[in-house]
Amino acid sequence: MLLTCLLAGCGGSPARLPVQAPGLQLTAETLTYQGKLYTGTLFELSPAGDTLATKPYQAGRLHGVARQWYGRGQRQEQRQYVGGREDGLVEGWWPDGRPRFRRHFRAGQYEGLVEEWYANGQPGRRGHYASGQEAGRQQLWLPDGTLRANYEARNGRQYGFIGAKHCATDKL
Repeated sequence: MLLTCLLAGCGGSPARLPVQAPGLQLTAETLTYQGKLYTGTLFELSPAGDTLATKPYQAGRLHGVARQWYGRGQRQEQRQYVGGREDGLVEGWWPDGRPRFRRHFRAGQYEGLVEEWYANGQPGRRGHYASGQEAGRQQLWLPDGTLRANYEARNGRQYGFIGAKHCATDKL
């Protein structure tokens, strides 16, 4: 009985379903299977049979660690969810394995350090957040490593170099 419960998901729906399974319906906030909120893991396979994604659901909402791969086990993204919202560390990688982004969330909003990198490995963004709002030092770079913006965010205001273009003409 326990084995049957584990394989079938105890509530009658399968513990694992492919994304193309008949009877699945995804709305903006919930996933249903045969008209009922789904609890289990949704997965996607490549034509070659490699796992491309696993997404855990509880009562129709993303809940747990969702993972995506480029194929052949090469990781692409990892996101943590609680009750349908990103919560915790979210990471992504470029196809060559270098980091693409690292973000921290709480209840679906940025919280703490947010970092992004270009495909060439150069940093693209580094900023701090509190309750989804910029808070503290923020930096942005161009793909060649040139600093584009460097400012401090406090109480909804920005102080410092925001990245304004410096234009000049020969007709002054």
